[in-house]
Amino acid sequence: MIHCLLLGATGVGKTRLGQAWAKQNDLGFVDLDQQLSQAYRYPHLAQALSQWGLPLFYQRSLEQIQSLDQSTQALIVAVGAGTQLAAQGALDLLNWRHLCLSAEAHWLWQQNQIYRQDPRSFDDFCAIEYHVWRQQIYQHSQMMLDVTGLSRQTVLAQALDLF
Repeated sequence: MIHCLLLGATGVGKTRLGQAWAKQNDLGFVDLDQQLSQAYRYPHLAQALSQWGLPLFYQRSLEQIQSLDQSTQALIVAVGAGTQLAAQGALDLLNWRHLCLSAEAHWLWQQNQIYRQDPRSFDDFCAIEYHVWRQQIYQHSQMMLDVTGLSRQTVLAQALDLF
């Protein structure tokens, strides 16, 4: 069963928060991007997305989430590329309990440049990570947590306070 979906842009801290939250509360943790890569044997989801197209990507992402919801263990699920599901005009993810991590665009872009060696320009980064379709799903989230400039411990404490 899904305890909580963590939504947000690349590098916002979904995986770090999810792993820490799961460990602290004896929950399972799954990164949906990794789950999709393993299930369909794609080393990079961008490859899968370009080959499948958005409708099939949407379908397979949602199928993976639905299968995770059948687990007997409570799970924290980080949903990265899956937030592109909103591109289909579907807000299906919002049927599960969820928390959206957000951050100021320039700060997050800098974090991605430093820690992920993300080669995208600021404009390219924003065009994808802050696309109107993603903003649609983020704006409809039950709970939002702005992580701009916060330490990991502070983010974890604030996320736990929300629940």
